[in-house]
Order: sequence, then C-alpha cells, then structure tokens
Amino acid sequence: MRVHNLFSMQKLNFDALTLKTHAQHIQQGRLLYEYQDNKHHYWIKTQLNGINQQYEYNFQREIDFYQYAREKMSSIMPYHTITNAPLTHSDYEFGQQCLLLEHVPILFDTVPHDLKIEKIVHYMLQVFSAIQCLHMQGWVHGDLKKEHIGQINRQIKFLDFEQSFNLHEIQQIQPSCLNATPRYMAPELFHREAKSIASDIYALGIIFLEWLTKKRLQGRSYQDWALLHCQTLEIELPRQYICFQGILNQMLMKEKNRREVDIFALKRRLIVDIV
Repeated sequence: MRVHNLFSMQKLNFDALTLKTHAQHIQQGRLLYEYQDNKHHYWIKTQLNGINQQYEYNFQREIDFYQYAREKMSSIMPYHTITNAPLTHSDYEFGQQCLLLEHVPILFDTVPHDLKIEKIVHYMLQVFSAIQCLHMQGWVHGDLKKEHIGQINRQIKFLDFEQSFNLHEIQQIQPSCLNATPRYMAPELFHREAKSIASDIYALGIIFLEWLTKKRLQGRSYQDWALLHCQTLEIELPRQYICFQGILNQMLMKEKNRREVDIFALKRRLIVDIV
C-alpha cells in the first residue's frame, strides 16, 4: 500500500510510531517519526512552528520541492504525500504540515566487496542517471550524502530535499544560508561560494570513494574538514577498484573549474575505463 492510500483514511496506528529525531533537532521543532508495522514502513517528517525560523524555512523548501517535482521528477523521489491538517494524538506532536515518505533502503549500505565490478558500475550509472534527471530540470540537490541515496524496486531515489534549489534562484540565495555536511563539502564551499552542480558532483565522488574503500573520512572539526577537502585529500583505492581511479579524479578535482560536471562525460568515462 502506498503512502497516500494509508493516510488518506487517517488510520494511523500510533503503537507503530517511533520518534527518531536527534535531540538537537527536537529542540528546534523538527520531528521525524518512523512508522513500521507488519505491512507498512514509512517516515513522517514535520516541523513545529514558532521555534526556529531557519528550520521552518528549510522544511517548507522541501514541501515546495515535492509539490513542484511530483510530475517531472517522480522517478527519483520516494512515494510521498503531504498533509495540510495536523495529525493529533496526546502523546505525539505534529506540525501544521506533515511529509509522509515510504521507507527506501540506503543503496550504499550494500558492501561493494560482495559485488562484481559490473554490478558496481551498474549502481554508479544508475546514480548518475538519477542526478542527471535532477540537474537537467535545473535543480541542485545541495545535500548529497550516503544516507540520502536509496534504492527501491531497482530505482534510485534521492532523499531530503531541504537544501535543494533551482539554479535560477542561485543569485537569490546567500551562501551563508546554504547548510552543508562538512564530510561531503566541495572545497569551494569552504570559501563561501554557492552550491552548484559541481558541488553535487564532488559530494557524489566522496560517497563513491568511501563506499569503495569501506573507510569513512576522518575529521574532528570544521577546520579539519576544510584542510582535508581543500588540501590533503588523496584518492587511494583498493587494488581491485583501481579502475575507478580516473573517474574519481575527475569528480574530486579541488578546483571547481576543472571538475567534470557533464554526466554524459562521466558515464562515458566510467564505461570506457571499466569495459
């Protein structure tokens, strides 16, 4: 059963609901619930009003994105619905709007060492096609990370569009307002440049790198991450994955203007290097 069918009947079993929000986000009014019973596995995301203006703004941006992209980019989004009337229960809080999403398993939880090279290439090509769909519609995801790329029914789904924006808005958005996860930040973002297609490609390169090496990059502070991405990052792959060195070099160029952002070219490089 899809999300909209479940909740249009307002038959929510609150015994199957678990609060999954980090404490720091709860303090800002953000609530994320996991809903899981014998038949369904969904997530309910909501924002309480009057607590944190930036959180409210980000949540509304995600709502707006889903409404805009429902027809044009449905293939890269999880099944979802938006409620405009708050759910009510004495033990749970909900904002005026709720975003209800189907559960999508994280793609890169798959261990690459259990896969043949051809399957790894297949997954990477799928992700390239998904991000290409987003970029060709004029959108930047803005917060790509391992946890935001899933796969269900053999389709790649992106998650969490709070930082997404249309490229036509780029002059209207101040870099200081564009939150990012330092682990995946392109070097230019540390210099307060705006996010772009190039920064999406860099973040995706970091995701691929950590996946193939089975190692998470290390940094204890924002300064550590800035030093890593701007100066010291080295691409060292296990011997069996050295064939991916070339494409990661292109995706992880420190200079933005040298980074490959053409998805067609990246796909071509991937196929040529491997096949």
